[in-house]
Amino acid sequence: MGMIGHYFRTSSENMEHLKSEELDLYAFLDTLDESEQLDIDKTWQAIQFTLTGTTGETDETAEKPWGNLVIGNDYIIPYEFPLSFISAKEVREIAEAMKAMDEAEFRKIFDFKKMVSINIYPLVYGEDEEEFFDYVYGHFAEMRKFFFEAAAMGLAVAFYID
Repeated sequence: MGMIGHYFRTSSENMEHLKSEELDLYAFLDTLDESEQLDIDKTWQAIQFTLTGTTGETDETAEKPWGNLVIGNDYIIPYEFPLSFISAKEVREIAEAMKAMDEAEFRKIFDFKKMVSINIYPLVYGEDEEEFFDYVYGHFAEMRKFFFEAAAMGLAVAFYID
């Protein structure tokens, strides 16, 4: 168990209904099929830190496009963790930036020692650097595909931790 990061993609209209709390998140999630959702396990903070140098706390700001990838500036807190929204326009910007972020580029900015020093989730004492990189990058690669598809469909994306 732990804090698992989840994305889902949907129309901008549905996103507005979620923001206004006209739709309940969990009831809405039950209507989505598996292809509209992505589970990135516990890698959310490590990905956020790698791309932005921030931990993803709601009071931190990071430069776009990466700043809204996990817990960005557009969020509500109706649940234990914020539900963060990424507009269709921002999804396109993120997808464009992700094109250049292949494994070699991700590795260049992946700072394992810094993550250990500031206790980035989900690191544990004695974690193997190469295994942790593979774990984090593997989920980032799935995110790339998910965002490419969302951008191609003109959809918005939301992120939450459960």
